[in-house]
Amino acid sequence: MLVEISNLLLACVRQTDIAGRWGGEEFLIICPDTDYAGITDIAKRIEAFISGYNFGCCQGVALSCGVATHNSGETVDSLLQRADTSMYQTKQSRRKNI
Repeated sequence: MLVEISNLLLACVRQTDIAGRWGGEEFLIICPDTDYAGITDIAKRIEAFISGYNFGCCQGVALSCGVATHNSGETVDSLLQRADTSMYQTKQSRRKNI
């Protein structure tokens, strides 16, 4: 299923973007020259595509996206930490709504 998700992500992003598995069940997408609104639109498109996809092996595949844009002078570790925090906030807000 991880390979399928990787292929779906690649189908959703632009040619200038980089998408791949980051670890475990997490994926990272780098979208150069994209502002917060643009990356949020990409994340929403990916979520809609994945949630509507029939994986065959299971039902109810959930996807939580974390979004962060690079700030001038920010380290990669800081950027990744903010994206990770954003993802966990998304997960928590969905759990509260169930």
